[in-house]
Amino acid sequence: MCGCGEQGRAHVTALREVLPLERFLMWDRDHDVAEALAVELAATIGIDAVAVRELPAAARSADVIACCTTARVPFLELESVKPGTFIAAVGADSPDKSEIAPPLMGAATVVTDLLHQCAAMGDLHHAIAAGAMTETDVHANLGEVLVGTKAGRRSPKEIIIFDSTGTGLQDVAASAAIYERCNPHQVGPVNFPRGGVKGQQRAAFQLFTVPTSGDLQCWNYSIRPGPARSRPTSFSRNWGWSSNGAPS
Repeated sequence: MCGCGEQGRAHVTALREVLPLERFLMWDRDHDVAEALAVELAATIGIDAVAVRELPAAARSADVIACCTTARVPFLELESVKPGTFIAAVGADSPDKSEIAPPLMGAATVVTDLLHQCAAMGDLHHAIAAGAMTETDVHANLGEVLVGTKAGRRSPKEIIIFDSTGTGLQDVAASAAIYERCNPHQVGPVNFPRGGVKGQQRAAFQLFTVPTSGDLQCWNYSIRPGPARSRPTSFSRNWGWSSNGAPS
């Protein structure tokens, strides 16, 4: 784990839920921060977490690397990553931020959250500027891998980098999926801010999806909050768009 702030803490918790990770090596430019998070996570969720001072050696031993920093100079180099590693490059969410060295980007299979956005402001942006790769060298957008139109891992030796610059639509999609998985029948509490949702009687959003059929779908979500720290009094969803984008 590169970067031991709030994002680092969240990524450790998430990664251990989906991957059989046995040991976490925590690195931060401020070693005391890495040490504190390693101690905290070992105590609170019972993982084997160790703070390290030397990133190259730690990275070479890792199967998964998450970069969650605000770095403006790349710190993860090609020679520090072994074949088969998966790298989540999370921190470069503006044009002046950079975590992954361009030669590493050029040597890896790159998946973006949104290609053109990453080309403008992610680690892909810096790799293109350095001449290490072009937009056409990017393997896929994340959505293409999820729906199966592009392959995921194709070789056990493939280095895969997910260049994540952040997109609100994917946040909404993830939130909707989590809500429906955790609370399909309005069972259990949904926490709203203390005092309810200020200035709002209803929260609503639209989620656009493109399933394997190729038809564009628009899901309309509406959440009406109940008392503070309780379940919503109503949660509704409906959808319907034809393949040409006209309401059906």
